[in-house]
Amino acid sequence: MRAHAGGGGKAALLQLTTECGGDSCDVQVFVYRPGRPLLRLPDSSKGGSLTGGHLVMTPSLEHVITDWVGLGPRDMGDWRVELYRIELRTGKVSPWVKGCFSPALSPGGRWILCRNRRGDVLKVPLTGGTPTLVHRSGLSAEQVPWTPYASLYPDAVTFPSPERLQVTTIVLGGPDGEERRSLELPWKE
Repeated sequence: MRAHAGGGGKAALLQLTTECGGDSCDVQVFVYRPGRPLLRLPDSSKGGSLTGGHLVMTPSLEHVITDWVGLGPRDMGDWRVELYRIELRTGKVSPWVKGCFSPALSPGGRWILCRNRRGDVLKVPLTGGTPTLVHRSGLSAEQVPWTPYASLYPDAVTFPSPERLQVTTIVLGGPDGEERRSLELPWKE
């Protein structure tokens, strides 16, 4: 089980993982907000999973931003991951940002930072919109491991302090077949 605090500690996301076998597990996500009933988030939407990847609750405690993992266009036969938004009041699930996944909330609560297939870091305002590049990894999509149905794709960024962000990427190649690269960068809200 993973727990994520949200809204300045006023809420929590609980990610319960059970019955793992092969490349997948059963995952249920619950939202705890004081004075309100425990809410279970939908497991899937539009043929894709909503619960196995990264989750972020917005500071307003009104939405959860989550990875959506599903099949891409049939002619491509490829998996894809994008960000979806779940409205907690109604349970409505909707696509939020394409080409971006592994959400993380900025320390000041103004941005969702996310990653793309090349491991770049992008930012999107909480209102949504087009992602803006924060850091270019210099990697190709072929160098970054990608198994979406097993939730294996670039990690969400972390913030060691309000002025610093840490980017960790697994890169294919090298003497051991893959290496884990971490980089700390300045961050300004």
